[in-house]
Order: sequence, then structure tokens, then C-alpha cells
Amino acid sequence: MSGSGSRVTRRAVLAGAAYGVGALVLGFRVGEVVAGTARRAIAPAVLHPHAFVRITPDGKVTAIIGPAEMGQGVFTALAMVLADELDADWNDVSAEASPADPAYGNPLFGGVQATNASTSIPVFYDSMRHAAAAARTMLVSAAATRWGVAPGTCRTSEGSVLGPDGRRFGYGELVEDAAKLTPPPRDALKFKDPSEFRIVGRSMPRLEGRAKATGQPLFGLDVDLPDMLTATVARKPLPNARARTYRRDAALRVPGVRAVVEVPSGIAVVAEHYWAALEGRRALEVEWDLSAAGELLSSAVIEDRYRTLARSPGALAARRGDTAREFARAEDVVECEYVLPYVAHAPMEPLNCTIHETPDGCDVWLGTQYQSLDKQVAAKALGVSPDRVRVRTQYLGGSFGRRGSPDGDVVKETAEIVAAVRALRAPIRNVWTREDDIRGGLYRPMALNRVRAVLGADGLPAAWAHTIVARSACEGSEFAFLVSNGVDETNVAGAKDLPYAVPNLSVDVHQPAFGPTVQWFRAVGNSGTCFAVESFIDELAHRVGRDPVQYRRALLAGDPKNSRLLRVLDLAAEAAGWGTALPRGRARGVAIQDYWGTKAAQVAEVEVEGDAVRVRRVTCAIDCGLVVNPDGVRAQVEGGILFALSAALYGEIVLEHGVAKQSNFDDYPLLRLDAAPAVDVILVPSQERPSGIGEAAVPHAAPAVFNAIFAATGRRLRRLPLAGSGMKA
Repeated sequence: MSGSGSRVTRRAVLAGAAYGVGALVLGFRVGEVVAGTARRAIAPAVLHPHAFVRITPDGKVTAIIGPAEMGQGVFTALAMVLADELDADWNDVSAEASPADPAYGNPLFGGVQATNASTSIPVFYDSMRHAAAAARTMLVSAAATRWGVAPGTCRTSEGSVLGPDGRRFGYGELVEDAAKLTPPPRDALKFKDPSEFRIVGRSMPRLEGRAKATGQPLFGLDVDLPDMLTATVARKPLPNARARTYRRDAALRVPGVRAVVEVPSGIAVVAEHYWAALEGRRALEVEWDLSAAGELLSSAVIEDRYRTLARSPGALAARRGDTAREFARAEDVVECEYVLPYVAHAPMEPLNCTIHETPDGCDVWLGTQYQSLDKQVAAKALGVSPDRVRVRTQYLGGSFGRRGSPDGDVVKETAEIVAAVRALRAPIRNVWTREDDIRGGLYRPMALNRVRAVLGADGLPAAWAHTIVARSACEGSEFAFLVSNGVDETNVAGAKDLPYAVPNLSVDVHQPAFGPTVQWFRAVGNSGTCFAVESFIDELAHRVGRDPVQYRRALLAGDPKNSRLLRVLDLAAEAAGWGTALPRGRARGVAIQDYWGTKAAQVAEVEVEGDAVRVRRVTCAIDCGLVVNPDGVRAQVEGGILFALSAALYGEIVLEHGVAKQSNFDDYPLLRLDAAPAVDVILVPSQERPSGIGEAAVPHAAPAVFNAIFAATGRRLRRLPLAGSGMKA
């Protein structure tokens, strides 16, 4: 079965000949665009690693996309931005993944090439427009020169340059001449006014939609190379565990098994196909020695330790006013504790990576959020120079943060297997099982939030103190620059930037190093802090007998910067029928969030019968600035809410003696179709700069639902998931 089935052609991403003679390739490094300069990045039939756009003599336009496409629609949205500014014919536009190169680095995250925090559109929106405007200017100049007219007398439309006398050149006809020109400086470029957009703002079908619907090979797991072998690893149940005994000879006797090798993560079985590798792994019958694995902590023990830490001051993340004074003189302090468990990402496509060493370097195929690190990790493990490693980014079959590992774990493991079996001289595909993934660690951090408040005479909080206990995902990684003075900014996001008008505020954090290694989850720290903040605000409103929507309005209304947040709150409440009567057993809850500039409010309607909860409807109003692809935004809001409900209702990894009890979807369930609520999405028209959308609907789904459960039952739940609170969905 080696090498059988459809093939994935190894595209020569850096070889200009792959694009045909006379291709116009243009782009600017993100940092250069931000600085207002642009280097020449153009050569006939040569793709520079930092190019954002390619136009070939047949008139085809390709957007070269640095961020990963993992279902959020970024390929389509950025291609739309490019095509609109270029005045391209949308039918001639496609998108492809960029190579791994610093040119595609995200300046918001230290210049690493990574897809995170819903920053792809905000960061690369201008880059695509700049590249397109420059290409359009050069095409117009080429046409004007041919006609002997002034460029200002020409215009562009639908992939063509139109002359003053009605003559027309298609872009493809101008590529060779335009490629000889020097790109204009940024200050010489003329950009469209948003009122002139004809593609941006329309609902456009996904560029890869047909390929996905027809089962074309797009994902990492689809890679199928000649003579390829498949590996799977009997992975250590805990770091530093050792294999006491295993049956190597038994595994080698399994038909198709070619090698059994020890690697740092465990024992790898390499075979002619996946089934043989899996059967060989079963035959190993590994007995593990956990004596060097350190503390074998259970979830309950970790939570107790967190609770103790929360009673002492942590590293200060934010302070205004004097909370200590207010709490010292207060007669009544409201205090609540909110707990979030470890949660697995559980992407639908199992983790995988394929590596092939060749005489001129090394090719790496995988779906990844973190190309720059994966390139370095593969190079180090294989002992080659990073410039000899070519990362071929595939579509990601789900990720939610898991395919952005801070240590490149899947790539590292695959490269170590390749190095161990070099004598086989074959491409190696490494595949994780679902059980490997769910028990493999790198969970959303367990978090304990202790929130306290002193209420003023008006019933609003006069002082607010929020202590967070959660392990850092950034410490010791390439994202360590996000940790300062003991504070991981991703752990306190949504808490330190509290939008509510509280005169005295303090936020502190403990980041213990014990327990399993953790990794950012969709919406990162906001997925935990928003649950605590919005649940606590709801508790304060009910404590003083105020309507939860009006209570929030009172805390937002005094600050002009909250005008957009107030608007989405009002829109969501109105659309959901807030304040209108519901049948017995039903109630509504509300929550809001400002996630990296995207303002959103959700109203959840639930039905409770006994201990059974059914989420009937979720209404979300969202303001993400200029909407590039309305249908894509709605899809992300709907998907984000359903994703968040899975975690809120069911998601929990429970550790016993350091090892996860859960292993597959039978004991780690996801939200099923018959339990999914109706989701209404209201997009707020805006001319603000576009902000991110992939994660923005996630944080406040859980508090909206749990606040609704309280409204229906009078029972306040402060622990996720629902199943852990004695109720069921």
C-alpha cells in the first residue's frame, strides 16, 4: 500500500519556473509596509518568499497567504481584499499558502509566522491592499506606455486596463512589461475608498469550498508520496516516563512493519501503511516506568493548590485607584470563585506530519499555525540548516490552537523518527490517533478565578479585585516576550482590560509550573476570564435587584470608548426579545466581550426541566469593523458559539495520577446536531478598520448560558462544564 492512491504534487514553491515566463510577482514585507516603505519584490518567473500576489500571462491572480487556513476563511477574505484593490476579475482569483518565511511574520507577535488571536485580517489587510495597489499601478503604467498615453487617462476594471479611447488590455497581456518596472513607493499609491469596493463587503463562496466538497486532497492527512511509510508512536503516558519493557520482535513480525525505534517521545513503529503501524504498536505491549515522571497529580489536587494560591497576592497585572483601601473599610464584600477545567482541543483531523529528506534539503507537509517554529524545529532535529527546510502548509482540519504548539511537538517527533530511520530512505508520515491527541496533553489551562467587589450606594462596584490562577502557555516558548514581571498577558486578557467603569481595580495572577503542560485554546485567556467577569457582573446585578442588561449599560455608558460595545449589547437584547415573557422553564442570559477590538454581545435562551438543560437559541450582535465577507463572518460566529457550547456543556479533561481519564469522543463528547441551538447573527455596519472574527464569539457563550440557567432556576453555577455542576445537557 506504500505510495498508493492519489498523489500530492510537491510544488516547487520557490522555483520561478513553476509560474511560467513573465509572471508578475509583487509583495512587501509586513514590517516594511507598516514602516511606510517597500522593497522591490518583482522578477519575471521568480517567486520571492515575501510576495503577496502573483499574476501570470493567462491573467490568473494568486493571493499568497501567510496565515494558515483552518476553516476560518482567511484565504478567501484576504484574496477578496487583494482582488478588490487590484480590480481583478474574481473568477480569475485563487489563493495558496505561502512558504515559511520571515516576510509573513506577524508584527503583533514578535514577527513570528503564526496564525493566532484572530489577527490575520487586521494585520494583513493593509499588506494585501498595498501589494495590489502597486501591481495595479504598474499594470496601468505598462498599458499607458504601449498606447502612448498618460497613465492618469487609464482606468482598471475586472482584470483589464482600459484606455481613454476604449482600448483594453487584459492583465495577463501586460505582465511581461509590468514586471520590468520598479514598484512605486507607498506614498505614491492611490487606494480605493471603501465606497468603491465591489468585492469586499459581499458574501463570497469559499475559494476552497468545491475542493473540500468533492474530497480533493487538501489536508495534511491527505499527503501521499511515492514509497511513503507511515509511523505511529507508543507515546509516554507522562513526560520523563521510561519504557521498562516492550516486545520489539513481536512488532517487527507484524506484516508491513519496517522498523521499531525509540525516540524521545516514546517508541515509534514505521510501516508500509497506517494499519500495519497501528498493529505493530499494539504488539509492543509497552510496560512504562513512571518513577522519574515527577508528581502524579490529579485534577482535584491541582485545583486545591490553585485555591490556596488564590488566597495570596499574585503578580500584578493591572491597578487603578486603591482597592486595598476600599476592601479594608467595606462592611460587605461580595466574593465568588469560578473554575474552568483542562480542556482538549480535539480537532477533527488527527494530528499528523510528513517529512521527506532529499539531497537538496527537506520537505515538511502539515497543517500548522506556526510555520516559523516548525521550520526551526525540523532543521534542528534533522541536523540541517533551516534554509534547507521547506514547510508546505496544508489546510488544517481544525486546530483551535492545538496546531500551534509552542515546541512544535508533532514536527519534532516526526523529524526524530525520520532521523532514526534514515537508512530506509523514504518519506515518513507520522499519524496520531484520537486517543493520542486527547491524552497527549497541551490542554487549555485549568483556571481558578477569585473575584471580589465592594458595591457603592448606587449598587455599582466601587472596587473590584480579580485573582487568576492558571499555568502559562507562553513561558519558555518563542512567545515568552508576552510574559513580563510574572504576568502572561494571554492569561489576564479580558480581566486587566475590564470595560466596565470601576474606579478601583486590581488584577493579579499566579502562574504555577506544576500539572500538565498547557497550550492556548480558541480565544486564549478570554475564554476563562470572560466566564468569570460576566458571571460575576450578573451576580452583582441580581444582588442589587437590577436588570442584567441595564446594569451593564450603567457600567458602560460613562465612557465614549464603549459606544460600540453598548450598541451590540442593545442590538442583541432587542433582537432576542429581552424582557419579553417566555414559557415556564425558559429564561435568557446575557454576556458581552471586547476581543482584540471586536465587540460582541450574546443573549442565550435556555430551557430547564429538572436537571436537564437545553440551549434553545443564541443571539449574537457583533461589530468587527469593516466586514470583508459577511457570509464568512456569520459562519465563524455560528461556529464559534457551537464550539464554545461544546466546551461549556461537556468539555473536561480529568487527570488521575497525572493521566487523562478521557480518550475519545465516547467519553469526551462534542455538541451534537440535535442539541445545537438556533443561532441568530447580527452584523453591525461599520467603517472602522477590520478586526478579527475567528475567536470573537467564543468567550461569552458560556457565561450567557450559565446566566440564563440562573434566571430560569435561581441556581448559580460557577464551574465549567455543565456536567461538572450536577446538571446535564
